[in-house]
Amino acid sequence: MTQIARDPILHFTAGFVSVLKWFMLLVGWLFVAMASVFALVLALDGLGIFKSRHLDGVILEELFATAAVFGLVIILSFLFAKFFKTLRAIIDSVEDGTALTFANAERLKTMAILLSIGLIFGLAADFFGGHMAPVYTEDGSIDTFDLYYDLISNFLTTLLPILLLVILSRIFERGAEMQEELEGTV
Repeated sequence: MTQIARDPILHFTAGFVSVLKWFMLLVGWLFVAMASVFALVLALDGLGIFKSRHLDGVILEELFATAAVFGLVIILSFLFAKFFKTLRAIIDSVEDGTALTFANAERLKTMAILLSIGLIFGLAADFFGGHMAPVYTEDGSIDTFDLYYDLISNFLTTLLPILLLVILSRIFERGAEMQEELEGTV
């Protein structure tokens, strides 16, 4: 087990995953702060206390789009912070020599669920983004191919890691069961 604990790849990835977790938390809280300021300015403008010349002529769709972007970024950043925190727990258990456990199988399932939720929000962002800022063809019509390509490619590229996490979860469960059987027979 000492060789596993000294594995430079695991050591590097553990640090990298921690940096990613803290970065996602920083982004999430930064967008919470920006959304709070945005809401405060809108409330003060709506009450007539503070009239912003930047809000003159802004239509409700643009305000909704801005709020939706803030909301999606906040949700996805905290979602991925949780994902990286869970991944770090698995890496730490490998370094401790206790990788094939039911707890890690549950962690992998949690990561698959978090990615599934991220997939749903990502597809929503693609769909609404394609309608809020459409790509136009040379003849001036909306390029629906670009929108559908984004939706399909993001779905497929996120589905693969979800499937891998589910499969790994099952492998970890079987490994933990086999370890329990071996310990019971010794």
